[in-house]
Amino acid sequence: MDETCTWHRDGCHQSTVLEMLERFRTDGHLCDVTLKIGDHCVKAHRVVLAASSPYFQAMFMGSMLESQQSTIIIKDMDPNALDAIVTYAYTAKIKLDQDNAESILACANLLQVTSVYNACCVYLASHLNAANCLGIWRLASFYASHDLEQQSFRFVRDHFQEVAGEAEFQLLTWRDLEKLVACEDLAVSCEEQVFKAIVEWAKLNPSTRSSKVWMLLKYVAIPLLSSEFLLDQIESEPILSQEGAVAAQLQNLQILSEGDNPVRTRGHRKKIKILVAVGGECEGCSLNSCYVFSEGSDKWSRTLPVVQSHGVRSPDHGSLSVVSMSTERSAFGMACDGKTIYVAGGLSTTSDCINTLESYNVEDNTWGPLFTMRENRHGCQACLLNNELYIIGGHNGRAYSATVERFTPGAETCDSVSSLPHPKAFAGSTVMGGRIYVIGGTGCNGTNIYHTSVHYYEPVGNCWISVAPLQERRAYVGATVLNGCIYVIGGFNGKWLKTVEKYDPQLNQWVYVASMKQERSSFGISVSNGCVYVAGGFDGKRCLSTVIKYNPLIDRWCNAVSLPSSRYGVSLASIEL
Repeated sequence: MDETCTWHRDGCHQSTVLEMLERFRTDGHLCDVTLKIGDHCVKAHRVVLAASSPYFQAMFMGSMLESQQSTIIIKDMDPNALDAIVTYAYTAKIKLDQDNAESILACANLLQVTSVYNACCVYLASHLNAANCLGIWRLASFYASHDLEQQSFRFVRDHFQEVAGEAEFQLLTWRDLEKLVACEDLAVSCEEQVFKAIVEWAKLNPSTRSSKVWMLLKYVAIPLLSSEFLLDQIESEPILSQEGAVAAQLQNLQILSEGDNPVRTRGHRKKIKILVAVGGECEGCSLNSCYVFSEGSDKWSRTLPVVQSHGVRSPDHGSLSVVSMSTERSAFGMACDGKTIYVAGGLSTTSDCINTLESYNVEDNTWGPLFTMRENRHGCQACLLNNELYIIGGHNGRAYSATVERFTPGAETCDSVSSLPHPKAFAGSTVMGGRIYVIGGTGCNGTNIYHTSVHYYEPVGNCWISVAPLQERRAYVGATVLNGCIYVIGGFNGKWLKTVEKYDPQLNQWVYVASMKQERSSFGISVSNGCVYVAGGFDGKRCLSTVIKYNPLIDRWCNAVSLPSSRYGVSLASIEL
């Protein structure tokens, strides 16, 4: 090889070319296609559209008639949304607001511009309210956005009384309403609210909905209704008598309620969120113990809170001690869906690299084995996306790994997906907008290196895509999502860090926010009640027991209740009871 040879790389070249192409388009130079919606025309370059959209790629590079046409007629699309998508193809920027997000989502879905589609889903999820959540729920279902559908359904479920008063509630199909009122996690203060919501929905169109009333009322816990309320409803609501004798219908509901009806255990309460600290290491020993903290408590404990409410953990359940993991673990991957905790890999006390997975179910208070990974891993990441568990990277005891394993809970199947661009461990990871983000970390290239690189996994194309790098190199770092942004906290890059960076996917930009008061790495991180919690870790001198929380509304860190003992390599999960 010629030692005098050198490679020049201009990091600004791509953006410079795109800027020039956008200028050409704006001035009408070298444009070879016009997209037409009614009287609205958008001039562009085929090669740019094809490179940005699989839809246009198939149109222009295949045997379709449009491949030879200079003007393409497009139907059933908002012209402003098309303008925005075409501009995005040239600039990699798009402005989303409450007026255009839904139409741009529809356009991005048709044109298969996945990055914009995901950005719209993130925007809509972060702007849910009582007036729009039902419409967004239906929209997400129509476009098969699983994450957005789940988020909007949870919002409706958790704000049911407020949502039931909105006009869109009356437009629900009876099947959608059935899904809601059948939900045992429906957040209502009393069962009367559910009964009245069903009756009011039916009254809007009695001719078609009266036949569904009693089918829906079977999901109401009749024994929890007062006799005065029932008598008043029967006397004042004629729709209840349109499907036969009321007494017989009520008797049938009584029998159903006393049987195996899931809503008879519906909790009439505000939901309780708890933080669970799992595993970790202290004084050279890996741990399997779990500690629980609930908002308003003055300590972490080994017991789950007992909720005195209808159907929520009954008094005879007693103070339920949280079961420990079956295996002592530190530096493991962990993911949580709000009800179940999944842990993967890690290091044992003897520094053996672990290849097993196990899960904790809060309802049963049990840990159970899942499957054995193909590769031993510690310092790996675990993320849940579309009900599938991804185990990413790590160190296998001999070398850093780039491989990614995917496990489907329930189906008990496991396979491999596209590997990371580079082997790495002790990165940060989180899920946002239907993508898995892997951030920073450490790899090996002769000597240990610390990364600024950020990649996200696109499940549709089974590929990893690079986005804006961190401003600082970081490994042994924590990452989480709050209000549509990613927060990356602390870590180590040859020195221990206390700085915090926030990523805005709309701007593809990292900015600094308030730093922690103390350097910290290898800690547990989770979001609860609108704040980021950080627990345990290592500050370069000692193992920590302290817990702090960050409030993004005031950009400030404050102290929270400390763990009962010091630990690092710990994980933290938020669970809803």
